[in-house]
Amino acid sequence: MKIFRFIILTLLFSNLVNGQTIISSSFPLYEPGKIFLKIHDNSNLDLLNFPNILKVDVMSAFTQYGVTLVEKPFVILNTPRFDRTYRISFSDTINTDSLISRLEAILEVEYVEKVPAMYQQIIPNDPELPMNQYYWNLINANGASNIYSTVAGSAGNTIVAIVDDAVLTTHEDLADNVYSSNWDAANLDTDPNPPFIGPAATNGNRFTHGTWVAGIASAVTDNFKGVASVGWSNHIMCVKARADNDVANQIPFGFDGVSWAIANGAKVINMSFGGNTASITHYNIMVQAQSMGITLVASAGNSSNSNLNFPAAYGEGFLGVSWGEVLDRTLIIAVAALDQNN
Repeated sequence: MKIFRFIILTLLFSNLVNGQTIISSSFPLYEPGKIFLKIHDNSNLDLLNFPNILKVDVMSAFTQYGVTLVEKPFVILNTPRFDRTYRISFSDTINTDSLISRLEAILEVEYVEKVPAMYQQIIPNDPELPMNQYYWNLINANGASNIYSTVAGSAGNTIVAIVDDAVLTTHEDLADNVYSSNWDAANLDTDPNPPFIGPAATNGNRFTHGTWVAGIASAVTDNFKGVASVGWSNHIMCVKARADNDVANQIPFGFDGVSWAIANGAKVINMSFGGNTASITHYNIMVQAQSMGITLVASAGNSSNSNLNFPAAYGEGFLGVSWGEVLDRTLIIAVAALDQNN
């Protein structure tokens, strides 16, 4: 009961209609100068170990298109699939399709695809927003709280990963519930907090979204402070997935953060971000989480249209390609928004 109260209300906040829509036609569908490349599981080709065993045709393509970085962003998942999944950054963004075709022609390559751009769904524009908790009554959260306190006791123990721009771990209404392991997927360190120095630290609420969501998920409840959360005292695993210098409200390290959360014991992963294009690599990460019994929740978008929003739309069986043909709506809980009038 406690977990699903969290799911409903966190994603209700994630898509809150009082926020500003972030995704629009003016934002690119893909990250420029980045692709995913997957080597077949039975291949020994290693793109990080060159020039010793890197094929000549791969090296030639890398040189021609100005490849600047080759990395395995999801190797933490420790499977043959993700051990052979690469993210490649390159400078010749004008000829991206040509680079993809060149690499797809290599026998050892299973697939190549552009990296979808992920964006925050909203930036809250009301400083009193968390106090306006009309959604408690709409979904009868108090009724669920009574069941929770009677049956389950008062101490929560579910590890809920908030993969977002950042989370202020020292917030007085969050600190006691912050989990012992947290991560900054952008800077590759253990500090998931917003930047406290530099331009980003003084630029309004650029890095506040994750803290708001964490408060909805598991602010310390029944403590005469702040807000009442739907998770009461669940553990908040804070995962920062936005670079300090980002200016486009992107979450470029969202799936890096999700992978880290999967590998580090998260039981629920909240993704209040999305984009309008699908990725086989991102889809595989969702399937991996599901296979480990992790509950995934994602924002369905708040643009008041019927456009598909990913990762929320994975599992719909609509993609028309081999990796997306199976309808599996247990894969991700996709949640849209309510206003005060239901």
